Amino acid sequence: MKRYSLDRVQITEPRWVGKFDLNAAFLDEMDVERVLAGFRRNAGISTDAEPYGGWESGLIAGHGVGHYFSALAMRIVYLRGQAVAAGEAMRIADCMELRKSFEFSRAQAGRIIAGLSECQAKYGSGFLCAASEQDPENRELQFDILEGKAQGEQWVPWYALHKVLQGLIDLWEIAEIDGAKEVCLALGEWTCNRVLAWDEETRKKVLNVEFGGMNDCLYQLYGLTGDEKYRRAAAAFDQPELYADLLGFRNRLKGVHANTTMPKIIGYLRGAVAGVSGASDEVGEGTEDSSVKTGGTASAKPADKADDREARISVAERFFDIISTKQSYMTGGVGDMEHFFGDGILDGSRTQCN
Repeated sequence: MKRYSLDRVQITEPRWVGKFDLNAAFLDEMDVERVLAGFRRNAGISTDAEPYGGWESGLIAGHGVGHYFSALAMRIVYLRGQAVAAGEAMRIADCMELRKSFEFSRAQAGRIIAGLSECQAKYGSGFLCAASEQDPENRELQFDILEGKAQGEQWVPWYALHKVLQGLIDLWEIAEIDGAKEVCLALGEWTCNRVLAWDEETRKKVLNVEFGGMNDCLYQLYGLTGDEKYRRAAAAFDQPELYADLLGFRNRLKGVHANTTMPKIIGYLRGAVAGVSGASDEVGEGTEDSSVKTGGTASAKPADKADDREARISVAERFFDIISTKQSYMTGGVGDMEHFFGDGILDGSRTQCN
């Protein structure tokens, strides 16, 4: 399985061209100084820019701009392919215009990476955070609260960090922005250091709060680097019991939070793409007593063996089968208020949250 390169994609249907142009215009209007403002403030770097509003001004800040990083990376790759195609077709004016947009987007991405690198240097670690300030002496407070090490207000810090880390992976891997690899791996290193120090009790506390696709992005880093610490950290975010249920054709999704569950499946499948294969230390042989090491002292107890590449693919296929045949309304919605309900309750599944 491989990612289909966006520079090979052609958008020709007028209604989709119009939608693409609207999105492209939105990306071009993003102010890099505002994008970086939250990260800089948390790192103690002076800035006159104000962060974007809404959720980008609260405890979940960073997740929106993380999506922007990914969108910008995809736009860069797409524009590169379009410029080449226009040049080969001798559409010189189109080629020049596309090349101009390509260079502008690359410059924006370069400024972002330079700004984030400056923040990491100020921290003295790979940490990055755009969330509103709670404690100037402890920028990692939300993570400490989640792990039960401190008191206070937290939301979904790993969910937000996933979007930032995924955006950095995209700026590195597909957009090939100078410096993105170093910033990305520095944040990855910080993540592994924190995750691989968990004991099982801490791991359960953390995984009880929505964490996005942390296993997904960490498996990607494992695939890109071959470094075992990323595989072990990714596995700490896996949920063996869920995968074992699906392998055993046990549908226990009723009442489960859909937004949390879907990334768990996508991330587990990513392990197959990244080259995780054969029995490993993430999943044991299927007894209730089997303890699963995920690096450091973090562990999980699976119900069944579910670690080889084929099993990962089967988990995704069986999940998709349940969702597409039993949990989907004709609009494409697959739940209500972000949760799965009983099979076939279609009139309560019209939301577009999932």
